[in-house]
Amino acid sequence: MSIMADGRDPLVITLRQESSVSREWGVLDTLLYNLMTMNFAVMFTVPFLAAVALYPRGDLPVAILIAGVLCCAEAVVYAFLASSVPRSGGDYFLQKRLVSQAIGKVFAFTGVVLGGALWMAIAGWFAANVAVGPLLTVVGRLTGHDAFLSCAALVRSSHGVFLLSLTVVIWSATVNIWGLRTYAILQRISWAVGAGALIFLALLVALLGADRVGSADLYTEALMRARALGFDPGAGSGAAMGTMALVPVAAFSLIYPAWSVQQVGEVRRASRLRSQLVTMVLAEALTAVFSAVVVALVLANVDRDGLAAGAYLFLFERSAMPDPNVPFYWFFDGSLWPSGSAVLALAVLFNAWFWMWVPDITLAASRVMLAMSSDRSLPAWLGDPWGRHRAPAKAIALFSAVCVVPAALYAYTPLWRLTLSVTLLNVLAFAVTCAGGACAPYTNREFYRESTAARFEILKVPLITWCGGGFCLFAAFLVWRFAVDAGLALGAPRWALFAFVAVTYVTAYLVQVLVTRFGGYRKGRGAEVIYRLTD
Repeated sequence: MSIMADGRDPLVITLRQESSVSREWGVLDTLLYNLMTMNFAVMFTVPFLAAVALYPRGDLPVAILIAGVLCCAEAVVYAFLASSVPRSGGDYFLQKRLVSQAIGKVFAFTGVVLGGALWMAIAGWFAANVAVGPLLTVVGRLTGHDAFLSCAALVRSSHGVFLLSLTVVIWSATVNIWGLRTYAILQRISWAVGAGALIFLALLVALLGADRVGSADLYTEALMRARALGFDPGAGSGAAMGTMALVPVAAFSLIYPAWSVQQVGEVRRASRLRSQLVTMVLAEALTAVFSAVVVALVLANVDRDGLAAGAYLFLFERSAMPDPNVPFYWFFDGSLWPSGSAVLALAVLFNAWFWMWVPDITLAASRVMLAMSSDRSLPAWLGDPWGRHRAPAKAIALFSAVCVVPAALYAYTPLWRLTLSVTLLNVLAFAVTCAGGACAPYTNREFYRESTAARFEILKVPLITWCGGGFCLFAAFLVWRFAVDAGLALGAPRWALFAFVAVTYVTAYLVQVLVTRFGGYRKGRGAEVIYRLTD
């Protein structure tokens, strides 16, 4: 309803029922979710290859730990904010509360929804090159059936990448419509299968030795071919500068410790700070340490120059690769036992963690769309619940339909070369939220006094300010590195990287203009009352 006062703009009072959602996740489910969002098997694929090919003299494990520490600061800010206002909608709701609704409409929508659509396209490319394609190749070689090898070649083609992208989108939508309880069960199964494959692989290497399990032949051949094409494994900056150049590469995976904030209203005990610290900060620390250890072990046991050459061929001269699989599969090459068993375990690991990684994207995007629809920043019908689990099926369906466009671009154009730049889309959105949290003690004092962050200070400065400011500086460093380092564009023109980011943000702005213009909403001063129906 609206109230007119002496010719001034109407005061619009909106009565909105708080969405009733079933809280079917506990702390463990949320921790597993955040770990899955950053999981090493999927998220470090392109960064690892880019690191060894473009920055061979840098220390990637150290870069991972540096990025992990700075992203822990981000996780602390989100833990404070999520426990203070455990409302689904994540970055959109927090930016609306701490900064302004207009900012949330652009930054959160770009980072989580449009960025999520790009991530789904990346997922289709990952499926072809990291998960399904290698698995088919491995099975074909071990069984001697050429049909598997033909299917592997098909899924790596442009048409195959597009079809796999559609499969990924449909699978992700289906899992989310089934509801969070089923989601949690599938997630635990996925973790168990992947962990079993990883343990088997580690035990095999430990008991038999790397020499018995592995082979250097493909790396040697790759090095010869890459050198013939002008690749120099000793090129690049010195160790210190190379390591700093690797920090943005490591950040590709590590800036997502708080992805669960998008659906935090559907988690039990979400208002407890300890729960949020476990699910966010602990998830970041575990991922960073595990990733650094695994990378260090891989680099210690594989011919580093040969691996760098294989990564170079994969990124820039795919037709010259001595083997169609991504280079970290090459080490386990041979007969069924022991090398064939090792490579099969590796393929199972990647697939188990990949197929429960992709629904994370749809889940987060649909919750931001749900929150925006309740504010009329998107059409209200997107928030209509469906089924006994009250899943936002219309939001999930619309997001899935949007994903088809970037999926086609990734399949049929060189857009995949801008994969690392998706970091910019997300880190800008996260930096806005962290900046709002850092400034809250001074600009939103009432909120801060009631928040879980109020009692934590260092040198009489709020801890949330230290952590939020630190992450914002880290975000600025990442933007600077993307601006000056052409290598992060993976062979694409540097201007294309920033044009890609700019076009995405402009698209988000235009969506809001269209919704405002054709949504029939009246302008004026607004006030909102949220109420809850109780039994």
